[in-house]
Amino acid sequence: MSCVCSQAQIADKSRLIDALARENMTELLQRLIETDPPADPVEKARVEIAQLRLRYNDATLTESQRQEAYLGLLDATRNLIASQPEHPQCPLWRTDLAAELLGEFLPVLHTHADLFFEFGIPTAEQKRACQSAVTEAFEQAVAADRRFYEQSKDLMRQTMPAPDSDDGGLQQIENDNYRLKRTPFYLAQAAYLVSLLDDQAPYFAQLGHNASVIDQAATPDDERQRLRALTLHVLDQSGLQNDPTAADAALTLIGRTHLHQGDLAGAQRDFERVLAEGGDDLTHLTAQLGRIAVTAKTTGLEAAAGLLEQLRQQPYVSDNLLYRLLTVDLEHRLLLTAPGNVTESGYELDAAYQPYFTLLADRTLGERVEALRAYIYQRWAQSENVPNVPLVRMAVGQVLREQGQAALQTEGQQNREQAITVLDRAINLNRALTGEALPNLVQATAAYNLGMAMYLRAEGQAQTLLDAAQVLLHCADRFPDQPIAEQAIAAGMAMLRWLDQQDPPPPGVDEAYRAGAQVLFDRYPSSQAADDERVYYAYRVLQRDGENQKAVEFYRKVPPSHETYFDARREMLFAMESYEDADPLLTAARQVRDEAQRDASEPAMRAAAAARLVSANALHAKGDRDGALEQLADFEKDYAGQDDLVSMALERRIVILAAPAPGSSTDPGSEPDSASPAKLADAAGAMMQRYPDDAAAVIDRVLSRIDEQIDLQRLIADDPKEITAQREAARTRIDSLARTAEALADLLVRWAWQQNFQPQQLVPYELIQVKVLLLSGQADRAAEVMQPMIQQYGDSLQVLHYAGETWFARGDEASLIEAAGYYDRIIAGSQPPYPDEYWSAWVRRLQINDKLNQYVDQIPATVRRLQAQDANLGGPRYREQLMSLSRKHGG
Repeated sequence: MSCVCSQAQIADKSRLIDALARENMTELLQRLIETDPPADPVEKARVEIAQLRLRYNDATLTESQRQEAYLGLLDATRNLIASQPEHPQCPLWRTDLAAELLGEFLPVLHTHADLFFEFGIPTAEQKRACQSAVTEAFEQAVAADRRFYEQSKDLMRQTMPAPDSDDGGLQQIENDNYRLKRTPFYLAQAAYLVSLLDDQAPYFAQLGHNASVIDQAATPDDERQRLRALTLHVLDQSGLQNDPTAADAALTLIGRTHLHQGDLAGAQRDFERVLAEGGDDLTHLTAQLGRIAVTAKTTGLEAAAGLLEQLRQQPYVSDNLLYRLLTVDLEHRLLLTAPGNVTESGYELDAAYQPYFTLLADRTLGERVEALRAYIYQRWAQSENVPNVPLVRMAVGQVLREQGQAALQTEGQQNREQAITVLDRAINLNRALTGEALPNLVQATAAYNLGMAMYLRAEGQAQTLLDAAQVLLHCADRFPDQPIAEQAIAAGMAMLRWLDQQDPPPPGVDEAYRAGAQVLFDRYPSSQAADDERVYYAYRVLQRDGENQKAVEFYRKVPPSHETYFDARREMLFAMESYEDADPLLTAARQVRDEAQRDASEPAMRAAAAARLVSANALHAKGDRDGALEQLADFEKDYAGQDDLVSMALERRIVILAAPAPGSSTDPGSEPDSASPAKLADAAGAMMQRYPDDAAAVIDRVLSRIDEQIDLQRLIADDPKEITAQREAARTRIDSLARTAEALADLLVRWAWQQNFQPQQLVPYELIQVKVLLLSGQADRAAEVMQPMIQQYGDSLQVLHYAGETWFARGDEASLIEAAGYYDRIIAGSQPPYPDEYWSAWVRRLQINDKLNQYVDQIPATVRRLQAQDANLGGPRYREQLMSLSRKHGG
C-alpha cells in the first residue's frame, strides 16, 4: 500500500509543479522546491522541466535565451522518457513531447512551419524542422498509444482489483484523458503530417528500419496510404470529431486527410462543418485553406482565388503578415498547377509569382514590407533551381550578393572562400539580367547588385573596382526613375572617390569620376548622394580646373545640416580668394567666422581659421598690412595641432612681410619698413624650425607668388602705353621683389646647410636657389648651380625641370636645343596621371619650336593630341599657353 501511496503522492506533486509552471507562478514553484526539495528522480526531472518552461515564458529574457530554454525543456523531457521507460506516466510524457513538437516547436519557434509545409512554401530551416519534429512526434505518440494498450491488457488480466489510491481517482482521470483524447489526437495529427513528407525525408528513406514504427509499409506511397488510414481510424475510434472541445480541430484534420486521399466531397463536407459557425483562430484558418485547395480542384482557380481574397479581408489574416504570406503561397502553388504553367524547362510563367509582387506593392504594409521582401527573397534563393522568371531571378541575385557580403564580414578562410563562391553566382546571375529586353526594374536592380557584387569580389583590384563603379554609374544614368538608382550613383561615386585618392590614381579614374559627377549633379541634384559629393568634387575637379566661381556655387549648395557644411564653408573662402575683391571676401569671411563660433566641432574650428587666413590676405590687398598681420597673431597658439593651417598662416605671414601691401602709401620702389626684414627672417625661421619637412615647399610657393607679382610688374614695365614714372616704378618694384626672393632663398639654403642633411636632401633647397636666380635674371649663375646636380641626380623629375628652365632662360639657340633635351626626357618618362612638370615641359617644348621656327606646322595637331589625354590640358596655367601657341600657328 505504501508503494502505491508513494506513486500517487509523486503524481500529485508532478501535477502541481506542471500547473505552477503553466500559470507562470515562479515564486510559488520556488517556494515549493525550497520547502519540499525533490528526492525522487522523476520529481527532479519534472521540476527541471517546469523551471525551463518558466524561463521560456519569461518575457524579460531575450528571444535566444527563451528559445534555448525551450530546447532544453524538450531535451529534459526526452531524457526523462529515456531514463524511465517503464514508469506508469511515461505514455503521458511521450504524448506531452509530441504535443510540444506539434503545438509549440513547429508553429511558434519555427513560425508555423507545419502550415507553410502543407499549404505554403517553407524555408529550408522550416522544412528540416518539419521532417524531424513530425517524425519524432509520430514515434512518441505511437509508443504512448502502444503503452496505453498494453496497460489496458494488463488491467484486464488482473484477477484482483487494484488497490484504491489516495488521490481521489485523479490519476486515473488524467490517464483516461490522455488515452482517449490527447494521445489519439496527436497520434492522428503526426501520422497525417508524416504522410506529407517527400520520399527523400529520413522517415521514408529508412522504411522497414524504424524500430519505433514496426508496421511500416514497403514503399513510400503505400506507407502514406497507411498513415492517412491510421489518421482517420484513430480519430473515428476516439470520437473526437463529436467532442465539443476538439471537434473543429479533429474535423479539420479529417478533411485534410480526405483531400489527400482524393475524397474531395468528403473533404468539402468536413471543412464546411468547421466553418459553419465562423471563427478566427488557427484551426479555422487551416480549414479555410483546406476548403480553398478543394475548391481549386472542384470548381477551378478563379473560384479558389475569390475565396483567397475573402480570406485576406478577414482581420485575423489581414493583420498577420505571416498569414497573409501563407495565403499568397497557396495561391502561388495553385497557379503552378494550372494548365500551361508547366513547361519542359520548368515554371516559366510570371503569373505564378505575381501574387508575391502584388503583396509587396501593398502600401498598407508600411515599414514591414522590407522585412517581408527579405523573407520572400531568401526563400527563393534557397531553391535548388531558380525559376526562369526575371523578377524572381532578380530577387535571388540580390540575396546572393547580400549573402556574399555577410560571409566576407565573417573572419576565416573558409568563410572567405564561401563568400567568393556566392559572389561569383551573384555576378553571373545579375549579369544575365541586364539585357535591354527585360523590364527596367529588373535591369536596374540587377545592375546595382552586379556592381556591388563586383566591388565585393574585387579584393582591392583597381581595374575591377573601376569596372564595378562604371556598372553602377551606367545604371544610374539609364534608370533615374528606378528606386535603386540613387543607391547606385552613391555607391559608384564612393568607389571612384576611393580610387581617386590612391597615389597615384589608376588610369581612367579621373575621366570616370568626372563622368560620374556629371550624371550625379545632372540627374540627382537634390539627392543625399549629391550633397555628399559636392565638397570633394568642387575641390578635386572644379578648383583644379581653375573653375573657382563654379566651385563656390557647389560649396554654397551644401545644406547646413550636412556633416561637410563647415568643410564647404572653409573651401569656399579659399576658392573666393582667386577672383573676389577684398571687401566681398572680408564680408564672406566674417559670416563664416560668426557661424563657426556657434559650433564646437573641429570642422567649424577649421572654418574659423580659414576665415582668419582669408581675412589676412584681403586686408593686405586693401593696403592694411598691420590689420593683416593682426589676423595672424597668435595663430599658432589658437590652432595648435592643426599643422596644415598653421603652415598656411606662416606662409601667408611670410608673403605679407616679403613686400609692401598693394595699394599702400609706401612707395612701390621702396623697401618694406625697417622692422620687416627682421620679421620676415623670424617668420621664415619659424617655418623652417617648426615644419622642416615642409619648409622648402612653402618657401617655394612664396617664391612662386613673388614670381607672379614680378610677371605683373613686367607687363607694366614693358608696356609703352604706360607713363614713364609707372614703368620706372614697376622696374624698381621688380628689383625689390627679386632681392626679397633672393634673401628668402639665401635664408633657406643657409638653414638647410646647418641641418646636416645628406647631399640628396639638399637638392630641393638648391633648386629653390636656382629658381630665385632665374627670377632675378641670373640664368648663367643658375646654370653653374645646376651642373653638379644634373651630373649626380639627372634622373630626378625636379632636377630635369629646373635644368630645362635654366637653359630655356639663357635663350640662345644652343641653350634652347639643350633645354629641349631635358623637356623631352620629362615627356618620355611621364605616365598618367601626368604631373605638372609634364605639362610645363610640353609648353616649353612647343615654345622652343616656336622660337626656333621648327615644326611649327605640327603644333596644332600636337595640342589636339594632348587634349585627348586631358581635355583641360593640365589646368588653366598650361591650357592658355598651349591654346595660344595652337592658335598662333593655325589651330
